[in-house]
Amino acid sequence: MGKHKRIFHRFLVVIGISVVALLGVNTASAQNVTTGYQTDEKLQKGMIIRLKRGDSTKVVALPQTEVPEMLGVVVAASDSPVSLSNPGADKEVFVATYGAYDVLVSTQNGPVKEGDFITISSLKGIGMKGDSTQQLVIGKALEAFKGNGDTESKTVLETSNGKKEVRIGRVSVEISVAHNPLYDKDDTPGVPEFLSKTAQFVTDRPVTAFRIYASLAVLIVCLIIAGMILFAGVRNGMIATGRNPLAKHAIIRGLIQVTLMALIVFAIGIFAVYLLLRI
Repeated sequence: MGKHKRIFHRFLVVIGISVVALLGVNTASAQNVTTGYQTDEKLQKGMIIRLKRGDSTKVVALPQTEVPEMLGVVVAASDSPVSLSNPGADKEVFVATYGAYDVLVSTQNGPVKEGDFITISSLKGIGMKGDSTQQLVIGKALEAFKGNGDTESKTVLETSNGKKEVRIGRVSVEISVAHNPLYDKDDTPGVPEFLSKTAQFVTDRPVTAFRIYASLAVLIVCLIIAGMILFAGVRNGMIATGRNPLAKHAIIRGLIQVTLMALIVFAIGIFAVYLLLRI
């Protein structure tokens, strides 16, 4: 009995260490890798983009109406130590989802100060200072943009108060698409508050009601399957022990295997839920 427990504990320790190591390696790698995508548009370095609907190999400039689809920022291939190119791309751009890179921003929501959260403006692909009305941010500004001598271009926007001139420039931003900490409407419509907050805690971004309920269904199914496996194993073990007390060690070994199988099913369910919410 003691021997099997030690083996089981060592197995869990090895799994835990492996998961932590993989997460650490993947996070560190993601911060130094940019990915090549095709595009049908003329995208400038520093523009905020999303994946093209129906074709995940292409990217397009992000409009303000599609904030939940925010992916990353267009960068140069030389901006990152490692760039994953797409050999078949006719028009290739590289996209960063983590790390410090230049982002095109406007003064639509006022001058950008160091430490401000950056989100998408009404100018397609162009960022601005975020406030409490935007759900997602592309990252945090590492420097200021006042719209004076650092201006690259100007444009005029039609607003509810008439025409407004905005200036466009570049600031270094710590890229990490995430939920806006300033956003004051955290709940997902049609979803109980605790589910909505749990999903946003896991993903650090708004999640649609469909994904939340799909994840909940997957989790419930996996819990039922794991519970059935565990219940059947314990029940059969107790019956077998009553019929043949001399086979106690073999029965305990079987129970450990059944418990391990139930834990694996549960772990698969948790991983599936995480993927559903994150991807």
